[in-house]
Amino acid sequence: MTERRELEAPVVAVRVLEDRAFVRREAAVALEQGLTRWRITGVAPVVVDKTLEVRVEGATLAASRVRRARVAKDDATGAHAERVRELEEARRAHSAIVVTHETKQTELADVIASKALLCAELAEDVGWGRAELAAAGAALDALIAREDALRAELAELAARRRKAERVLADRSEREAAARHPATHRRTWIELDLDAGAAAEARVHVAYLVPNAVWRPRHRATLRGESLEVETEAIVWQRTGEDWDGVSLTLSTERPSLGVHPPTLETDRVTARRKPERVEVETRAQVVATTGLGRDEAVAAEVPGVDDGGETRELAAEGRVRVPSDGRPHRTSLGRATTPATVDRVLAAPSPFVILRARATHAGALPLLAGPVVLVGQSGPIGETELRFVAPGDRFELGFGPDAAVRVVREEERLATETKLLSSWVRTTTVVKNKLSHVGDTPARFELVERVPVSEIPDVEIELDVEGSTAGARLDADGFVRWDVTLAPSSTKTIELRWVLAKKSHVQGV
Repeated sequence: MTERRELEAPVVAVRVLEDRAFVRREAAVALEQGLTRWRITGVAPVVVDKTLEVRVEGATLAASRVRRARVAKDDATGAHAERVRELEEARRAHSAIVVTHETKQTELADVIASKALLCAELAEDVGWGRAELAAAGAALDALIAREDALRAELAELAARRRKAERVLADRSEREAAARHPATHRRTWIELDLDAGAAAEARVHVAYLVPNAVWRPRHRATLRGESLEVETEAIVWQRTGEDWDGVSLTLSTERPSLGVHPPTLETDRVTARRKPERVEVETRAQVVATTGLGRDEAVAAEVPGVDDGGETRELAAEGRVRVPSDGRPHRTSLGRATTPATVDRVLAAPSPFVILRARATHAGALPLLAGPVVLVGQSGPIGETELRFVAPGDRFELGFGPDAAVRVVREEERLATETKLLSSWVRTTTVVKNKLSHVGDTPARFELVERVPVSEIPDVEIELDVEGSTAGARLDADGFVRWDVTLAPSSTKTIELRWVLAKKSHVQGV
């Protein structure tokens, strides 16, 4: 019972959450009759002891525990003499380059002083009328040439000196570390297994570790009229154990949010006099949708991503290796190709006409919110972000601006108008988009502007159809759209007029 035997139990599966991971190990072991103690080494030092779960098939688990110990890092290479020799070489090289650098600096200072003295003497000789200009000019040219050469040598010597200083500092740190060996923490799991007779048993070990995280990332490739979206998981971990050839699962579960109910506060209702004037304010409201909505033929419910939604688990393709180095490691989660509608759009106040691809997500799993690498015909062209898109939901991606179309946007608020015997005050706003096309082919795109939407009856907002450019289409969210076509080397102005009407007692707008 006192003898501890090694049990090879590699990591076979990992389930990574937002900021932690569940690790599962498995092993087959041949047991003798009686009680034996086994040790599983290579376990992450940050393992949460209370989460250890052990299940044994074919034997009885008598006890299980996590053990830790501090172990000094031995210098088993015998390289102490080599480190000392390298350190001495670095010191000699650094000393030599410092002496040479300082000598050249002194020589440069002498040359500069000589040049100044020669110029002063030449000025004095010219004043007395006994100057030898040819000889003085030759001497000055020689000093200038020597100064230029010294400055070039000093620049090279300064770079060599900085490099020698870095080498010396690095070797000094290595020698100091060798003189004071560090320690590292070894962690293992001890299992006491009891078998009534010699038998084959299978051991399943699971535990929780922090220092592991994952985030989704997408890669969208536009090929003509089709859009391919590949979803990847970027995994980081520094747990102290490597995950090599494991079955990796990525979960959207967020246990860090906790399960505490919200605090209830007293809601007091009081009466007050109706104010004589109404205070309102304007705000920029994002139209909150998942993707662009669904086609009418699709009637499934759109799940959420976090709170109030359905927890998703995504499986990585094949076996995955994620070393404990804290660096990002990519693994593919799947890809889907779907037909796309490709057009161009100018969404004010942006000054760019963007190539837009609209598609319906054809994958079985949702596209989680995250960054998207955009790939065009010639390779990667940029990066954008994608919101949550459910299966069957429509979404859009922008694939860069059209440099041939230039846009200048101007906005002006006209004077306020008040009609006689009316309590309404009217203010007109004029927005002009001045478009120019410098390309050699016609440019067709959709221009999108936005007008405010009122939430109270005392404020009304109307689109001035007669004053706006023909073809404007207004929706319930206040978006105004035009279909624009620009001929090569042409210009056009799209004008939007909208009127804000409010009662005289309304303040703030």
